[in-house]
Amino acid sequence: MSSRDSILSALRELNLPRQEMPRIQIEADHEDLVGKLENNLGNQAGEMQRISDISEIQPRLDGMIADNKQVLSLIEGLTGNRELDGQTRNLKDVDLTVLAGDLACAENGAVYVRDTLTGHRVVPFITENLALVVKKENIVANMHEAMSQVTLEPGRFATFIAGPSKTADIEQALVVGAHGPFSLTLYVVG
Repeated sequence: MSSRDSILSALRELNLPRQEMPRIQIEADHEDLVGKLENNLGNQAGEMQRISDISEIQPRLDGMIADNKQVLSLIEGLTGNRELDGQTRNLKDVDLTVLAGDLACAENGAVYVRDTLTGHRVVPFITENLALVVKKENIVANMHEAMSQVTLEPGRFATFIAGPSKTADIEQALVVGAHGPFSLTLYVVG
């Protein structure tokens, strides 16, 4: 028997009592959630814009399309010039993708995005620039509140996105857009 098999066999034979997860109660600060979200998203190299209606986004999309940019919108009421097809490799040249987020977390500037809203899990990561749209009433104070509200069906994909892609492992210098979107704009509606 190999070392690996021996270790796995020993682990299978362990009969540890089941432990309940600890209940963590953290008092959430609900004061100025939009301001905190904007500040914390800015700390993540993202940008937030407050709008009263999603139709205010369309002029930006139209301007990009007029400049021969490729725009993919997966939000009803906003139009781009690209369609989502089954071949995700066809999205490699998309300049801007606009997606809906389920909720945003003021504590860290993260937005919860599910593949049922994106059409495919690669969409928010393959685009050059990403725009997310969240309703103001869907902003929560912290990750504890967020986790109590998110749902994920078996076999589906979801993630929290906090700002554009970034890394600091190359000579300890921050590089934005190294392995994903170069920018993230969050539109808060309401």
